[in-house]
Amino acid sequence: MDTINLIHHRPEDLNDFSWYEEYEKQMGEKELRSYVNKVYGLLMDLPEGESFSITAKVDPRNYNLFIKAACLFISEQKAQNFEFNSKFTEIRHIIPHAYTKPKIQEQCTTIGENISNLSGTTSTK
Repeated sequence: MDTINLIHHRPEDLNDFSWYEEYEKQMGEKELRSYVNKVYGLLMDLPEGESFSITAKVDPRNYNLFIKAACLFISEQKAQNFEFNSKFTEIRHIIPHAYTKPKIQEQCTTIGENISNLSGTTSTK
């Protein structure tokens, strides 16, 4: 059972980029941008329905930066189809809900036609 909890690595305010500036000072712009781009690429390539285990695949020294970069990806991309588990040890690419608005409208139209047919109502032009 995984007892690690990484929630303390998430940024408290997604609009506060001071963490980025601090890492830029420590690592340099090029190295930081390279790491952030790798996180973005990993998340963009993560198939729908799949999870990425942070604790299994990220060096513990990079937990903080990885989680902050993933949060940045989610906020910049408006990627509402990604979520962390409650301990921030995994990030999952959520499968979008199957019933989109156009499909619901299509189903409602079909139901309306079926009701008209049941009531004996016919349309004439």
